[in-house]
Amino acid sequence: MNIVHGLPGKGEFHVQVQELKAYPDQFWGYFQMPLNKYFELVNRIQNNRHIAKQNTNFRRYIGVEERVAVFLRSVHFVFYSFYNSERI
Repeated sequence: MNIVHGLPGKGEFHVQVQELKAYPDQFWGYFQMPLNKYFELVNRIQNNRHIAKQNTNFRRYIGVEERVAVFLRSVHFVFYSFYNSERI
């Protein structure tokens, strides 16, 4: 059994983030962004042909919604870490 083939659809984005969409207050706490602005950002990126990605023979691309989620979490983590390091 190849473990890599079982991963798509079971990661944090596909489980936790999908559940957060049902709870706007918790979504805000996780991403520091309202749900409607998140979808507005996703739509803007999807409609921009310069940013759009596509599958190749060597890899499957990461979807726009998942890329935005990873970016927002990363920015939140970096900002939070920097803010807390300044307070010490």
